[in-house]
Amino acid sequence: MPSETTTDVNAALTVVAELGIALTATTTLGGLVTVLGQQLKWLLPLQRVGLALVDPDEEHYQYWRPGQEPGQHPLDGDPIGWSIHHSTGLLITDVADPASYPAGVPIPLTSWQGALRIIPLLGGDGALGALALWSPEPLPLQHMDTGLAHLV
Repeated sequence: MPSETTTDVNAALTVVAELGIALTATTTLGGLVTVLGQQLKWLLPLQRVGLALVDPDEEHYQYWRPGQEPGQHPLDGDPIGWSIHHSTGLLITDVADPASYPAGVPIPLTSWQGALRIIPLLGGDGALGALALWSPEPLPLQHMDTGLAHLV
């Protein structure tokens, strides 16, 4: 994982450039999520990546994870939907600890542990979706990691 040294920043920017090249060659949303997962693991301490896009009805979002069929979720039912609905990024340092959730964010029932960063994908009329980044350790993602995730 890159640190804040010049060499590491250059290496991270190279990975971001390679990610851009790989994404332009991807023709499906499932393929896009797979490429994101493979490439972002070079930059961030991730276990998995997910992509959420708002349905045209604007009450649900579709969620893609590598190797799985997309699922439909209500915008008010979980942290990803909350982030999209409020056009606000989230960092949940330990998804298993209810105290890690900001006030008003729904707490899902999960046996998974780790950190979750949600980055809304913003358009002219608000959030179009979100990128969900899961880290295996219940620790906050470092500032450098956050900056790189927003760059991507």
